[in-house]
Amino acid sequence: MQADPKDPKHHIGLYSAFMEEIKLRTASIDRYMARFKTDVGAVDGFTDAESCILQVRYVCELIALSSAAVHNLIGITSRIRDSYQPGIIFKLLEGSNKNSFPRAVTYGAEPATYEFIKGEMDLAELKKVYNDCGELLHRGALKHALAGNQREYEPEEVLGWVNRIKALLNLHVVLMLDAGIVILVTLSNEIGEVQVAVAQSDGPAILVEDGGASA
Repeated sequence: MQADPKDPKHHIGLYSAFMEEIKLRTASIDRYMARFKTDVGAVDGFTDAESCILQVRYVCELIALSSAAVHNLIGITSRIRDSYQPGIIFKLLEGSNKNSFPRAVTYGAEPATYEFIKGEMDLAELKKVYNDCGELLHRGALKHALAGNQREYEPEEVLGWVNRIKALLNLHVVLMLDAGIVILVTLSNEIGEVQVAVAQSDGPAILVEDGGASA
């Protein structure tokens, strides 16, 4: 695949824009969730819960779209450009880059190094959250209504999803090691903006799983 001929800053800018949108959507989830928990028993309370779930699903898609956008630095297929579902996008990206999913990191002890945070959200978890959201956003089969079953939402489950996503993205990397590219992303810098740093070596980069890694 050929890298997109556009200025690399275009793809980095699009990644940043998607991350800023994620921040707006997670902030709206916080507002909906505050009302849902405050107005317990409100007749329309379920709409706040469903609005939260819808935003979580959008965020899952934005994580995939942002990764696809930044992979334009090395080239993506038309199938990736035409997709929006996280599972499909990452499956296609992994065909050329097994490290396409963002990974949560913390700064290492040495300059220009970072360490992977174990146990944070991975692709399998993201896909599960996305699919669970899809199931919850359906009104349900008629048989459930006939049986008098009422749908109940668990706010703690939704908050758990959001917190896992925030922990993943707070400080993360996207690795394109064959091209020697490391994208380091801070979700909110000292002035509250997304900050993206790009490092590229003259050749393939090396990944060190049990310690730090550097470009």
